[in-house]
Amino acid sequence: MEKHSLVFLLFGILIVVGIISVINGVYGQEEQEKNDFSFNITQITDSIYMLAGGGGNIGVSVGDDGIFLIDDKYNNVTDEMLNAIREISDKPIKFIINTHWHPDHVGGNVELGKADSIVISHDNTRERLATEQFSSLRNTTIDPLPEAGLPIITFSDEITFYFNNDVINIIHIPNAHTDGDAVVHFNTSNVIHVGDIISDTYFPFIDLPAGGSIEGIINGVEKMILPLANEQTKIIVGHGNVSTKDDIISSLNMLKDIHNTISDAVMQNKTLEQVHEIKPTKEYDEQYGDGSINSTRFTELIYDSLMLQQ
Repeated sequence: MEKHSLVFLLFGILIVVGIISVINGVYGQEEQEKNDFSFNITQITDSIYMLAGGGGNIGVSVGDDGIFLIDDKYNNVTDEMLNAIREISDKPIKFIINTHWHPDHVGGNVELGKADSIVISHDNTRERLATEQFSSLRNTTIDPLPEAGLPIITFSDEITFYFNNDVINIIHIPNAHTDGDAVVHFNTSNVIHVGDIISDTYFPFIDLPAGGSIEGIINGVEKMILPLANEQTKIIVGHGNVSTKDDIISSLNMLKDIHNTISDAVMQNKTLEQVHEIKPTKEYDEQYGDGSINSTRFTELIYDSLMLQQ
């Protein structure tokens, strides 16, 4: 083989390896969660638990009325998820709230729906679950759920349950992580489940094709979520650890700082490549950049979110 041909071959191999490394960096955490059957149960109050592993963090409320579930992970871990829930309680699962449409939060809908659990979501979440969707995170299409897995009760702004001696408000946060985000507030227990809107551990994913936006996340957290919390509130995030109000304030300040930096660059007509050169996330990469959304991808999401508004 001629020398220059060998050089081109090696160059091509390096490019392919680089692309694979980027893909693994973006999707590695999600695939690890999808195949992780080792669940971790955290008791938050006398009646509320968090179940981590195998997808998004689940909230579990148990009591005399039964089980009130927030999200239900990937569809390939439903049996293992139910076994873990049975370690907490053998009560029937009466209600399931889907915080949004993503597969790592709604995968158990079908089996639980067949078992007569009542699935509830925002109007937009049901619409997305009932139709084929494009996943910009996976760069693939997601099939609609079968009828048995679709929410049978939906709401537009807010709905309230009186269950297990608690007052449970489910509140729509517009155009944040998606266009159908639901936050669940256990008033008596002083616990909030925020889905994937924000985390104190990772940069959030903004599902732009599904109506998500950086402004929606910031406004929703600042004006709708934080006013529900006090210093004693326990906050369950979709991915990460049980958080406090101070944790969420720190994450919000991070989002606002990065947003403002990129917004200023957009107003100066800087290209995405020029924005990357600024490294707007550099102060936060160590704390938040080890998730499925790395600093490069997060910068692109915010830039694209801002450009869509122009």
